[in-house]
Amino acid sequence: MDQFNIIKKYAVNYLSKYDSSKKNLKQKLIQKASKFQYDNNNERKIVLEKINNLIQFFEKNKIIDDYSFAKNKIDKFLNQGKSKNYIKNSLYRKGISEEVSNEILKNIENINPDWLIDSAKKFIIRKKIGKYGNNNDQKKDLSKMARAGFSYSVAKKVLNIND
Repeated sequence: MDQFNIIKKYAVNYLSKYDSSKKNLKQKLIQKASKFQYDNNNERKIVLEKINNLIQFFEKNKIIDDYSFAKNKIDKFLNQGKSKNYIKNSLYRKGISEEVSNEILKNIENINPDWLIDSAKKFIIRKKIGKYGNNNDQKKDLSKMARAGFSYSVAKKVLNIND
């Protein structure tokens, strides 16, 4: 079995287990291809070109779709109580463009304008801070929320802090 068939089989197995973005799948396949021994540099270029063609095939046949991948990830992050900054950074690392992530977040904001507050509430429940925790140190609670990516105004509102 030649190297490209191994990579192709790996891609199909990977996509059967995980949802993936275009960039993430390409990184995984290049990582797999780098483990092979090549006789010359030309063979390596051919395999990389075939990887690009394989990804285009998957994209054309809707096997990988960055928009639906981003939508699923955002829904998961909202259920986990993640901040807008965390969501954007995570999607960026997975290769989702800023335009796609902003579009999906705007759609969510149109449906539920208070989604940031809801997400922050889930965060404080999960992390046991504010009224759900034992610690009465508001400064520590604000710091924890800031590190998680929530804005000062959202953190103040959720923690019921009045200046």
